[in-house]
Amino acid sequence: MINSTKDFEEFTYDLPVAWRVLITSRISIGNARIISLEPLKEKHALHLARTYLSKRNRKNLPEEVLKNLVSKCYNNPLAIRLSIDLYLTGKEIPESITVANKEIASFSYSNLIDALSDNSVNILEALFISDNNNRITLCEMLSLSLEEIVESIAQLSNTSLINRTTSEGGEIYSLSESIRELLVTTPRNIHLREKLLDDLKRRKAITKKIEHEQRQNSIPPYHWDYIPNNLNENLIPFIKDVNKSFKGMSIPSKSKAIKLMNKCRDMDHLYSEVSIFNRSYGRVASSLNASPIAITKFKKSLQLDPSDINSSIFLAMHYHNNGDYSLAYDIYKILMKEGWCNEDEYVPEFTQRIYNGYYLALLFDLRYTEIIEQSKKWKDLKHSRGIVGVFRATALKRMAEDFIQKDPNKSMSLLSRAMRTLNDVIRVDGYIKQACEQTKSVFNELAAILKTPVYKENKVFSNEALEFIAGHLNNITPYVKIGSDDEITKLIRRLSTIDMPKNPFTSFSIPKHVQSDLYNPIDEEYALQKGLEIVQISNIPKSKDGKDTPLYIFAKKDNTDYYLRYEFLKNGGYAEWFNLKQGDSIAIRPLKEQPKGKSHLASEIYLL
Repeated sequence: MINSTKDFEEFTYDLPVAWRVLITSRISIGNARIISLEPLKEKHALHLARTYLSKRNRKNLPEEVLKNLVSKCYNNPLAIRLSIDLYLTGKEIPESITVANKEIASFSYSNLIDALSDNSVNILEALFISDNNNRITLCEMLSLSLEEIVESIAQLSNTSLINRTTSEGGEIYSLSESIRELLVTTPRNIHLREKLLDDLKRRKAITKKIEHEQRQNSIPPYHWDYIPNNLNENLIPFIKDVNKSFKGMSIPSKSKAIKLMNKCRDMDHLYSEVSIFNRSYGRVASSLNASPIAITKFKKSLQLDPSDINSSIFLAMHYHNNGDYSLAYDIYKILMKEGWCNEDEYVPEFTQRIYNGYYLALLFDLRYTEIIEQSKKWKDLKHSRGIVGVFRATALKRMAEDFIQKDPNKSMSLLSRAMRTLNDVIRVDGYIKQACEQTKSVFNELAAILKTPVYKENKVFSNEALEFIAGHLNNITPYVKIGSDDEITKLIRRLSTIDMPKNPFTSFSIPKHVQSDLYNPIDEEYALQKGLEIVQISNIPKSKDGKDTPLYIFAKKDNTDYYLRYEFLKNGGYAEWFNLKQGDSIAIRPLKEQPKGKSHLASEIYLL
């Protein structure tokens, strides 16, 4: 009847019309009229006790003893039978009644459990391990769908095995004390119980660790890695996993991103009404370029919790990455208006993130004039001063590019402002990465236009440009790479040949760990086949301060000396040139016509 309702219904249809079916059951039966049985009266209970004793071929007990037994058993037929059985085995009446009541409860419980589905039994085990749970928690603990949980809860609700209470978050389920005691001695799925207990310990340990780390690292609630401690314990490890998988807005491992996406889909029916879950879902979808899903989830997160600042930031970042710069700008503008850039209230990393997003959206949307207008008071800022100053310098440079041909004076004026702005940023904030990157960009712009007579012949501008380059060239290279194809490299080569006192461009160093794109060493055998000479470096001149290596070195083969200039290096860049040391072998092609009485020159130089 329980496991095959259809067969039972077909059976009843075959019965004569006048017949009625009486079913005894501890759970409700659909489409049936319930007839509740009243407890036995005392005289009927006494009659049952005497009849049972008689069938057991035992003498009647004294009337007072029998009445006491029946009363203690609350006239329950099964309890009376068990009490008499226990009394006949030698136990005293009071003891037998106590044992009988326990056994009838256990007997009734066992019979009832046998009639339940496996999922319903597993829910009891889950509630035994962790009481007062809602449907979502049970889904997560037992890896069951919400539909399966609902079906099993409906079955359990027709019994007295679980208690249900209603709260704002939905129904909460728990076990009664008597059922909990029975589960202690008669577990129905001991392997599941052990697994659930291990999972519970693991989740609690993770939760405690996260709380400790957040306190230890002073992670504020508005940080995008912050995890509230009032979340479902089953959700917390997932949010942690999502957070640590990200580098900015992307997940470096594609397989990890896909795995998280599948997990999001599986969990969506459980946590679709939890703001931080939707935010995390949106981040994962965004990393996989699933734009419609990402936008939907970010907006759902904000709908559930309008104060979730990071859902707004992630949505703006997603818009920006998709090329919707004006939509990103609109969000950042609102955040700034709401005071999220208050440097006295929020940590530098947070306020800089919003300023960066705001000005980056304007920059990509080619709204340079607005950047200049909005950044007028950039010097008044504290922690974000440098970032905003760099955006201002970038906008000035971009505007200057539009006037290079049609209005050189306007272009020079804007570039001068950009240089002065970067000088101020570096003076106060140091060589921050953004400043170094933009300084290199300005270098290349200056190097390109200084080829043109109108710019080169303007002494004020050209001197300012060369001073700017000379002042920052060596300091930015630890943070940005300057390659042989950069315009600034070509300019340095030209400038280093100028015969002038204290020429700042005759020496220039780059960190040794930076490798040139041109680096492509050849072996000696190949060099000899190509008619090259193998020489050894004999002398590397040093500048007066002993720190810089010049753009020329000396080499020797047998009794011939060679004067080698960097500009003739064919298969490497500055980094490799400055890594050369005395005694190293290199390949050269000597000039066919050599000057008399001087070191020989080479038209080609190759690294081995």
